[in-house]
Amino acid sequence: MWKTLGCLVVAMTGTSALLGWMDPSPENSAQVVTDFEIVSLARESVESGFSADIDVGQWHEVEIAPVVRRPIADSLLAARRSPLDYHFYVDRSGRPLKTVHWRRQQALTGRPGIIRIEVESPGPGEPNSQAQQFCVAQLVDTLAGFLHIERDSLAVHWPDVWEPQSASHTPVAAVP
Repeated sequence: MWKTLGCLVVAMTGTSALLGWMDPSPENSAQVVTDFEIVSLARESVESGFSADIDVGQWHEVEIAPVVRRPIADSLLAARRSPLDYHFYVDRSGRPLKTVHWRRQQALTGRPGIIRIEVESPGPGEPNSQAQQFCVAQLVDTLAGFLHIERDSLAVHWPDVWEPQSASHTPVAAVP
């Protein structure tokens, strides 16, 4: 019996190692999101699912902030200690997620009138992906239309490390 169990363990370990070696995909590969899907997700995030009255006049600025993703255990502990400090979150693949602050049209503590978009960053000082930059540009454009503000008139605060990939994503205001 022990001989059979030993052979089974060796066979399973060897097969697992072989399959891991043969798999060409990276361990944390993100699914590719098309530009059309990003535009659709950005519109859906901004314009739907409200649980409060909408006062478009209360919003006048957008702040984009890169954040380094923490391990899941740290994120859960941090979430229990402090409330969310943003309205939208853009993950590494460029998908926007809205928070309860946007659904309820709540201003952040001590920051009235500012819509905050957090963008997941691979690490300090590393550039964001083209999909993320496109998503943030679409969120800003959709927010400007939703708030009935000219795109060039909406005050947008971009992070210092932001590097737009094309002229259509050029920041209108830079963080000092």
